[in-house]
Parts: sequence; C-alpha cells; structure tokens
Amino acid sequence: GGLATSVVVGGETVPRSWRHAPAEGEAIQPGGETLPRTRLAMAPGSALGEALQPQGYRQRWPPAVASEDAYYDGHNRQGMKVPMQHWDKYLENESLEETRQDTPRAQAMIGSCANQMWELSKSARYCRLVQRALELASEAQQVALVSELRGRIIEATMDPYANHVVQRAIELMRPMAIPFVLSELLEHKRGIPDLARHRYGCRVLERIIEHFPLRDLEALVDKMLHDAKNLIGHPFGNFVMQHLLEHGAEHHKRHLVSVLSVTDEELKLACGHQYAASVLDKALSYCPAEQQRDLASRVLRIPGALTEMARQRGGFAATQRLFKVVSSDHDRLRDAKRQLTAASAELLQSKHGRALLAQVYPELLDPSVTSLPGLPSP
Repeated sequence: GGLATSVVVGGETVPRSWRHAPAEGEAIQPGGETLPRTRLAMAPGSALGEALQPQGYRQRWPPAVASEDAYYDGHNRQGMKVPMQHWDKYLENESLEETRQDTPRAQAMIGSCANQMWELSKSARYCRLVQRALELASEAQQVALVSELRGRIIEATMDPYANHVVQRAIELMRPMAIPFVLSELLEHKRGIPDLARHRYGCRVLERIIEHFPLRDLEALVDKMLHDAKNLIGHPFGNFVMQHLLEHGAEHHKRHLVSVLSVTDEELKLACGHQYAASVLDKALSYCPAEQQRDLASRVLRIPGALTEMARQRGGFAATQRLFKVVSSDHDRLRDAKRQLTAASAELLQSKHGRALLAQVYPELLDPSVTSLPGLPSP
C-alpha cells in the first residue's frame, strides 16, 4: 500500500500516498495545493522529480516542467502563494537582489507578501523580503501592499523591523500614492517630537523630510520646530534637525539657527555638545552663505567656543566646516588658527585632536615649520 508519510521537496511538503510516481499529466499536491504535474517545477538543484521510497531508494519522477520560472508561473496563474519557507534560501544566501523585475519569481514574491504585510513586516526575517517585493512591484502593486499597513503606521514606525518597510515605501513611492502615511504620523497622540526622539521614529521622519514636498510638511515641521531646543541636543532628535537644515525651507533653517545661537552662552553650549555640534555642522553647511559666515564669526568671537568644539569628538566635522567657511577671509582664518594654537597642547594629546589638526592646521604638526603663517613668530 501507499506510504502515509510525506517528504519535503524544494521547501514544500509533498504527501506520498502513492506506491509509484504519478503519471505525466496527473495532479500532485505540494503543500496541500493541487497543481497539474506538467506545471510543477522546483528551483535548480532541488529534489525535483525525486521521492524517497520506504527502502531508502530514490525513484525519479517522470520529467515535468524543469525550470524555476515555470514553478513560479504555475503558482502565479493559479493565484496561489509560494510558501514563505521557499524564500528562506534566498534570505539565507542574501541573494534576494538577484531577482529581477517583471519575472515570474518577482511576481511570486509579491504574491507571497499580499494579504499578510503586517505580519511579515514585523518579522526580523521576512521584513527584508517585503522590502524587496516593494522594489520589484509596480506602483499599483506597491499601493495594494502598503495599504495593508493603513491604520498601523505609528505602530510600524516604532517597530524595530516594520520601520524599515515604512521607510522603503516612502523612498520608492510617490507621496500622493501614500498620503495616509503622513496623516497617521500627524495623528500620533504623543506628538511629532515624541517620534523624533524615538530610535526608529526619527528614521521615518528623516525619510518623510527627504521625499515629501515641503508644502505638505508645514504642519509636521512646525510641531518639530516648537520643540527644536530639546531635539537639537537629543541622541535621536538631532538627526531630524540635521535633516531639516539639509532639506528644509529657508525659514526652517533660520529658525533652527536662531535656536542654536539665541545667546552667546547657548551657542557656546552647542559648540561643546556632542549632538548639538552635529546640528551646528549642518547649519554651517546648508544655510545661505552669508548666514554661514555670520554664524562662524559668532563662534570665533565667543571666548573658548571654538576650542570647546574642537576638543570633543562630536565637534570634529563642525570645526572642519568652520575652517572652510572662513577660508577666504584672511582675518577670520588667522583668528581661528590662533585659537587652535592656544589649545594645541591639549589637542595633540588625543588621536582625535591630532586628526583634526592634520585636517585644518597641518603646520602645527610639522616640526620643520618654525614660523606659522598668520601668527607671530615664537
């Protein structure tokens, strides 16, 4: 009689209720799904056409459709999902990128994600599959997939895995195709600043700032600017403030600079703060040129501000940028070099300090230089 157990073939469980292999054209049931034998195929290198016999011998099934594309095409035409376990080999081999758009495999991957986007997005393993499916999908398919997350955007944004799916959707899709993403973020009960301070929420806000039109972001940005002072110095919020300086409107940039430098004391504190100094670096990089020069001049006029910034690792980029801003102004450049010279003994004691001086004032590291340009001779 037939064996009532089953074997795994190409990632699918195949009941072995027959003594002999099915004849050409007969139906078999992989994973409980009925497929015409002529339309079943496994991936290259799988156990296609083989079934284990009780004695341990292998008996080859009659030749069927032996291409991988035919296997996917069979599922696609029948409207059946390829089991998720089938994709594990691609995830384990990190070969998802090999899948090309408009191929049977791509369509099968998209079909596997449909109607279970939320569960898959929260999975450490399958959130990567979902992201690749979005990359391969047409816009209509993208809309259908991402719409399954409607009503869960806040939860997804704060999830360690689903946040990557939300980010990828924002990067790939037109804002007008996913307006509910922005509207749900704005409805967050704890407010937008709470999202900006969140480990994963800050990333989603960064993608929103990068890809949505500024005219659609006024309400969102206003809520963040209202709490800008706290966000500038926050471990995660500072990244959102940096993005506003890079991608925001001119009035957003002016507002952030005014918060950074409302008083000389506040500006000096920002220079010496590991997170705020990174925001200052972006202000010196993306604000209008005249505003960059004014901000650099203020830093140089405040006693100890430049050296505070140069001393701490977080101020490395901001110090480099300040020197570039004043490079064409001889007097300000000489002033900046004089201030670093005064702190050189301390800076030379650390690897960070030596690297900074090598970038902005290499003469200080050259023992053959006895008279430094722009400075009084010893």
